[in-house]
Amino acid sequence: MNISTLMDMARQRAQIRSDRHMANRLGITSTSLSMWRRGLTVPTPGHLINLCELAQIPPEVGLAWRNAWQAEGEVREICERIANQVTDSAGVTLPSEAA
Repeated sequence: MNISTLMDMARQRAQIRSDRHMANRLGITSTSLSMWRRGLTVPTPGHLINLCELAQIPPEVGLAWRNAWQAEGEVREICERIANQVTDSAGVTLPSEAA
């Protein structure tokens, strides 16, 4: 999963019309949210938990993926395996991501 997928899930499940509206709902700027979507920055753990609540997924799933988004190289591969295990254990089905 990438941050954009989580943001899309949050918007859809919370019926939020736009990223601007989601930024308002999270109490952040549209610029900050845009930087998340483009992968330039990652949400703080607190904001990520709020996104997970909007997406209706356990916060453990989002926090596991946050570690993967921040890691590089071999560490990233390990973190992604862990995140996939946490996601599967939580019974969360993720939408397909474009390659």
